[in-house]
Amino acid sequence: MFRFLFLLQRLLGFLLLGGLPGIAVFDLVAVPLETKPEIEKMSQALPIPDGNEWVSDFDRRKVRTAYFWAAGTVLLLYVLGWLMPIPQVDKLYHLTSQAAASGIGSDGRLGCRWGQFALGWLPPTPIWRYGPSSLLRVLLTWVALRFLNAHVEITGKALSAFAPAGRFGPFSMGRRLLGVYSAPLGSYFTKEGVFLPGEVRIKGRFKSASILAKFLFWWHQRVLDNAIDLGYWLLLLLPGAYYVCAWLTHS
Repeated sequence: MFRFLFLLQRLLGFLLLGGLPGIAVFDLVAVPLETKPEIEKMSQALPIPDGNEWVSDFDRRKVRTAYFWAAGTVLLLYVLGWLMPIPQVDKLYHLTSQAAASGIGSDGRLGCRWGQFALGWLPPTPIWRYGPSSLLRVLLTWVALRFLNAHVEITGKALSAFAPAGRFGPFSMGRRLLGVYSAPLGSYFTKEGVFLPGEVRIKGRFKSASILAKFLFWWHQRVLDNAIDLGYWLLLLLPGAYYVCAWLTHS
């Protein structure tokens, strides 16, 4: 049962993340084509043989049907994500570079100025630079590949400081279902398995987080991440609002 839930969550997560470029391409290509006067003039000169409607109307119906199917699918997956429980994990994996992993092992502490990110499962080790595993690691972390060829395990009491990704929109929901976790500003002691909140690592030194560091962390976690979801919602819902308004205007 756990294995089935794991696979289902990963599938829904990939579909939600994959829907973003698909919806964006639709908005940038299909919707503008409808409003171009030259396209409408050309299409209106060709009536459908067995009907009284013009080809332009027929093409628009196909475009709108495709949009509502795509948008409805994304919204359905988003709702299913809310209903999907997140299973408990006994360890997390922080992806990093080989050099950083060696330094963390010698210092016994893991820290960052942007908070802690980790995965509930370990993707396969990249075999080549642009292989599926490499792209998967970049997709999950939004970090350059050169920083993702090693990992540090997070265990013990520190697990309670990490929470699954939020559910503000389809993008964050996709990352949540794909096992992305985050923690507030702080440092993780690898040997003791303890998380100490309120610390930040800057230029190799650990110190208490200043007001500026806390603001930058909030900006990075809340504004930047949620901005992607906001763009996703706009790309998803604005064409629908346009179609509904057009239908109400002509009805």
